[in-house]
Amino acid sequence: MALFMNTSRATGAATRRSAAVAPGRPGRVVRAPRAQAMGNDDVPKQAVAGMDRAIAGMPNTTTPFDDYEFAPIREATMYVYQIFNHVRSFVARPCEIGLLVDSPDSVSMQVSRAMTRRYFADMDKFAESDVVIIGAGSAGLACAYELGKLRPDAKIALIEQSVSPGGGAWLGGQLFSAMVRMCCGANLVSCCLSCWPWPRCCSIDVIRKPAHELLDELKVPYEDDGDYVVVKHAALMTSTLMSKQEKTSAVMSKNQVLAMPNVKLFNATAAEDLIVRPDASVAGGKRVAGVVTNWTLVSLHHGTQSCMDPNVVESSVIVSCCGHDGPMGAHSVKRLASMGMLPEIPGMSALDMNQAEDAIVANTREIVPGLVLAGMELSEADGSPRMGPTFGAMFVSGQKAAHVAADALRKREAAAAAKRVSELAATA
Repeated sequence: MALFMNTSRATGAATRRSAAVAPGRPGRVVRAPRAQAMGNDDVPKQAVAGMDRAIAGMPNTTTPFDDYEFAPIREATMYVYQIFNHVRSFVARPCEIGLLVDSPDSVSMQVSRAMTRRYFADMDKFAESDVVIIGAGSAGLACAYELGKLRPDAKIALIEQSVSPGGGAWLGGQLFSAMVRMCCGANLVSCCLSCWPWPRCCSIDVIRKPAHELLDELKVPYEDDGDYVVVKHAALMTSTLMSKQEKTSAVMSKNQVLAMPNVKLFNATAAEDLIVRPDASVAGGKRVAGVVTNWTLVSLHHGTQSCMDPNVVESSVIVSCCGHDGPMGAHSVKRLASMGMLPEIPGMSALDMNQAEDAIVANTREIVPGLVLAGMELSEADGSPRMGPTFGAMFVSGQKAAHVAADALRKREAAAAAKRVSELAATA
């Protein structure tokens, strides 16, 4: 990380030294208005003016650095530029910097180039995405799946803090491998024996209807038990949603999440913070415009080492599926509340499966401008009940969030198109 991040200071210094300085005002950068230079339609003039006000209690000065301003830059441009150029140098001259001692045609160099070239090309491509989904659990995966179908033209970045996507959907309650535990006996042994050969508390996936319609679409086999369906194993549903491809005639249909060309999963990557920008056109005057990311291992150890600067992904719409409260759970809700964009969050209420699943799906929504909330993170914001090891609502909430996000994206695109038409008319 130090190899990638330390250049930000040097780059900033070089920019400052080479910038034009106004006559008689040392240190004052001559530049176009901030909103114009950034190409950003979201920075109202009154917000820019507010940034220039003196901080209360600070004495007036006449130093060369009064009203000092840096030249503008788009966050995604800066971070991807410095990382991509470091990696390009690494894969082009690995022997020169002592990282590899093999010959230029060695297998190790070929492997290194194959990995880094593709990964950082993806970082460059998705640094400005149409939609970012935080969390690749059951809600996040279902959202990516549905949104990828609704908008195959949209760039969708899927951010997951764990090495393995799927969240809690690999296991059920108490580390059992079922999504819903349907015990029929007084204890584990009697339950498993009475349900043999399919012990329903420890080897199956139970999804309440009508969430089974997604299983039909994915062609995941199940047994119909009336009000719910039974899948042989939780991992079967999760792995199918991520990777199964259907072959129709001679054509391989890429209709599962990881096979979709417009979806990119960045795993082992934590969303440390949100990008929030002023926007006079929305309620509250602020809009979520992206996420701040870092390697998960770095995020977990900020308190044990010197600061490791993050990266960013800008986006028109964010879908947050961070789950209920935990080490990295409910991250977006807690951050929005700390900034005053949400009222104090009540936290998740006690378990009630019947109310919980209906509430999660019904309350899936754009909770602040630019950010759609889905899955169990909603329970932290709304105080709705926890649901325990049942996952049907997670999948359906993710699907609903995809439609909400697609609508929000359409409105953003329409507003941007209208602005371009207005600008062209003004210059005609």
